[in-house]
Amino acid sequence: MTHPWKSTDEKRTIVFSYSPGNNIIQYLTDMRDLINRAIINAYAMAKSNNNKLPSPIILRRSLKNYYDNNIIYAKHHINPACRNAIAILRSYKKNNNGELRIIKAERLAMRIDSELIKIENNRLRITLKPHEYEYIGIVDKNKKFSEYSKYKLSEVLLTDSKVCITFRVGTLNKPVMEDNIIGFDLNFKSVDYTIIKNNEIVETNTINTSHIAKTQRDYARKRTKIQKHIKNPAKRDRKLMEAGHRQKNTVMDKLQTDN
Repeated sequence: MTHPWKSTDEKRTIVFSYSPGNNIIQYLTDMRDLINRAIINAYAMAKSNNNKLPSPIILRRSLKNYYDNNIIYAKHHINPACRNAIAILRSYKKNNNGELRIIKAERLAMRIDSELIKIENNRLRITLKPHEYEYIGIVDKNKKFSEYSKYKLSEVLLTDSKVCITFRVGTLNKPVMEDNIIGFDLNFKSVDYTIIKNNEIVETNTINTSHIAKTQRDYARKRTKIQKHIKNPAKRDRKLMEAGHRQKNTVMDKLQTDN
């Protein structure tokens, strides 16, 4: 039997041309520079880990301090930038017999997550900075726009000449388990959740995960020291694997203790 929460959504995209303003061009340029920096970080991490590329989440952690101190855009923009960087390196690695090198992104193109986009009065609203928006008029001559626009937004692919808006078709009738809905907000140091029953909020709570975040940071520093000080590749890989196992066991122990 199919699980009631399993996603059965299909995606549909409309595409139209537009003329970007100065703010959009500057945003796309800054994001291209961020992607190139992320590629350099991911390449360095792969070379210190037997050519294994990091996940976008791990890459994001390595860029967090730089992003927070140097990038003026909303925090969510770092997520697709890291995914794009990993996708570029994975594609190169796949097409070059497992070899890696630093690839420079040239195109002005950026995927924007659904948290940062909204359709208002036949315009696409994009959150570039906190509480600062850019609007792009939607060319609704596409015969499918009126049909797709009633569904939830999935993402937007924005270039310096085209807008691609993707909708999650089939999201209007999302199955609900016994009229209960639980929403989670996952943060670095906490998990916040809200329970809604019969259209009323019946419970909200916060689970403190700062001790787990501290464990993750501690082992990240240990891995950095191992990569820096152990020159023998075989020994370094063995020590990194041991540290990974210890980190996993420590986190599991703390989760069980909390329960």
